[in-house]
Amino acid sequence: MEQHMNQSNINPNARNSLALLAFVALASRVAAQPTAPYTPDANTVVLDHFDGSTVGTVAAYRSVPGCGTQAPAASPNFAYGAGQPGFGQAFTLSPPTGEPDGSATYVTYPGGQLLGQAAGTLEFWVYPTSRGGGSSLVTQAPFFGACAGYTFHMVLDPNGQLQANAHDFGFNMNSGNNRVLLNTWTHVAVTWSALGARLYISGQLVGMDANGRGPSPGYGGSVLVRAGSHVAGSNNRIDELRISNIQRQFGPVEPAQLDIHHFSGITLSGTVGAQYRIEYLPTIGPTNAWQTLTNLILPASPYVLIDYDSPNAARRFYRAVWLP
Repeated sequence: MEQHMNQSNINPNARNSLALLAFVALASRVAAQPTAPYTPDANTVVLDHFDGSTVGTVAAYRSVPGCGTQAPAASPNFAYGAGQPGFGQAFTLSPPTGEPDGSATYVTYPGGQLLGQAAGTLEFWVYPTSRGGGSSLVTQAPFFGACAGYTFHMVLDPNGQLQANAHDFGFNMNSGNNRVLLNTWTHVAVTWSALGARLYISGQLVGMDANGRGPSPGYGGSVLVRAGSHVAGSNNRIDELRISNIQRQFGPVEPAQLDIHHFSGITLSGTVGAQYRIEYLPTIGPTNAWQTLTNLILPASPYVLIDYDSPNAARRFYRAVWLP
C-alpha cells in the first residue's frame, strides 16, 4: 500500500477576508442598475432621444366633424425640456392653442408603416399630466381624419389602464389592474412575434396575447405619436421612443453573481491505469478515521484532482491509497 499525504490549510483571517469579498460581490449583484438612453443596434428602426430635436416631423391638426379627408392643419404646441436624470431632454406635446377640443399636436415618423412587421417592439417613456376620458398615445394610420386604415393603437383609459391592439385579427391586450400613473415617468412597451404578444409597464409583464400577429401592412399610413395631446389641458411628456424589428425582452435583469472560493488541488503521481482511493481527514490525531473523497483510475501522471468541497473546511489532510 502506497500513501501520500498533503494538507490544505486556510488561515482564519484569510477566510474572513474572503467572506467580506463575497459579501461585497453579493452587494454589487443586488444594487439598483441605472437607466440610460438607448443606443442604436442592428434591430433599431427608429430611435428618438428628443434631446432638443426629433427625428420625426412635428405637426398639429384641428378637430373637425366627420371623416374621409385629412384634418386641417394647425399650429403645433410643443417644447423641449428637462427629462429624467441621465436622459437629457424630453418632449412635451400640448393641444394647439385656440383650437377646438380634440385638436392635437403630434409627431409622424417617415418610412411608412414601421409597425407593420412580423416581429417588433414599440417602447418609450411617458409622463402623463392628464388622461381625460382616455388618451391615445401612439397610432399607425393614414392620417388623422381617415375613416379607416388604423392598424395599431396604444392608449390609456381614464383610469390609467394601458391598452395595445393590432387590427385585422392581430393582438389585443390591456394591463388589467396595473396602471400608468399621472405626473410620473413610466416606461411602456408592446412586443409581438410568432411566439405571441406582450405588454409591459416599467419592465413588468402586464398583458399577453397568444396571437402574435402584428399590425397589418397594406393599408398605408405612418406611425403617429400624439401622447395624449388631444386631451384638453394636457402637457404630456415623452422620451426615448424606440421601434425595433425584433421582439425585445423586458423585466428586471440581475447582474452576474461573483462568488469567491479557494479549492484544494491535489497533485497525484503514480502508475497510469492503476486504481487509487483518495481519502481525507479534517485533523490528524491519535485515532484517525479517513473518509473517502473519491476512487479513480489514474489517467495521467502527474494528475491534478480538485476537491470541490474543500471551501467548506478550514483544513484538510489527504492521502492516496493504491487499490490492487
